[in-house]
Amino acid sequence: MPFPTVFAVDPMMIDRSGHHHHLMTELGAVLAARAVGFRLFVPRSADRESVVAPFGAVACLDHLPSARVFPMPIADIGAVNYRFHLDLARIGEAAGPADTLFFPRSTHRSLFGILRWLEERPAGTRPHCVLTLEAQECFDGFDGTVHRRNTEIYATILRGLAALDGPKPVLLAFSSFYAKHLEALADGAIHVRPFPFSYLRPREALPRPGPETAPAIGLFGNTGWEQKGLLPLLDAARRLLRNGRALRLIIQIDEPTEEGRLAPYRDVLEDRRVILLRGGLPPEEYDRWLGSCSLAVLPYGPAYRYQPSSILFEALSRGRPTLLPERSEMARDVAALGVRQPLFREWNGEALAAAIEEALERQALYEQEALKAAARLRQEAPGTERLADLLDARRFMSGDAAPPR
Repeated sequence: MPFPTVFAVDPMMIDRSGHHHHLMTELGAVLAARAVGFRLFVPRSADRESVVAPFGAVACLDHLPSARVFPMPIADIGAVNYRFHLDLARIGEAAGPADTLFFPRSTHRSLFGILRWLEERPAGTRPHCVLTLEAQECFDGFDGTVHRRNTEIYATILRGLAALDGPKPVLLAFSSFYAKHLEALADGAIHVRPFPFSYLRPREALPRPGPETAPAIGLFGNTGWEQKGLLPLLDAARRLLRNGRALRLIIQIDEPTEEGRLAPYRDVLEDRRVILLRGGLPPEEYDRWLGSCSLAVLPYGPAYRYQPSSILFEALSRGRPTLLPERSEMARDVAALGVRQPLFREWNGEALAAAIEEALERQALYEQEALKAAARLRQEAPGTERLADLLDARRFMSGDAAPPR
């Protein structure tokens, strides 16, 4: 195995759903090009066909990734962290100072176990550590209300990490809003960086939909989560299909259509104008379907007021217009690129349908703006390259790493 090695310890890596899987796929390729080894450790319950075999992953974690956040009693939090600490003690034996331990999704179900393990290792023998913190747990709901117990947990962890002797872990959060919140909890004693959001760039030139083709509207991602907006989109789709507009709908769904919550939309899902994609998509299929869209739709709920979306950057990097919520981190990201994209204001089917109609009427304008965004994104290093910089222990040992601010 090449030296050094990144050990990615990922209790959330169960199957091929969503961008988490794509990130690991691309990260492994980027690290290999840098002659850095990559070993992925996943739960024992991880899918063999889509996770364990393709990544050569070690299915050994006994951690409980699916425990709910807020109702979880303190005693159960302690028990899960204890189990994770035992897992980490076994994995970390092989990791030396030139290696990296990467925790892509660190939650209150694992952070105490990580801190305890770091405290047990002498500073000179510790691997370089990079933790992506689930700061969303510090909030009760999506209106910015602080969840007191979870915030106290994160404050304790951050103070413990700041007090470690020797090099401190690199800490990441999923937006600048969350990074600032975490830094404030530690009174600025430790730096938290916004996650260098990774997005899959086109693997080859993608053909643009021709004017003779009915416009294709696409929804992609982990649609099992309510905040992804699958149900409002299906309501909007019904309205669009009934008004006779010529279009196609491409919908990726992670769950079977016979489940109760989707039963009321069987007429939409079985419409001949709807292309239904089931389960997680391999990167090459995702690339093809997203690139074929006349309009990508991100019908996301209030959770996205404070967090970005990889799909936004992936659609824009392909020059594809993208509909997104007006009050969202994504709208701020688009504004920062200096371009305009269609927005919806209310999170319901009626507002979505009207916004899709407006976006299709102004397709040429929004596509021109998306192509401008694509040109600007190509000038930046891809997120996965920037993440690989943070994972490369050699840069931090040599002092070549970027300054904290």
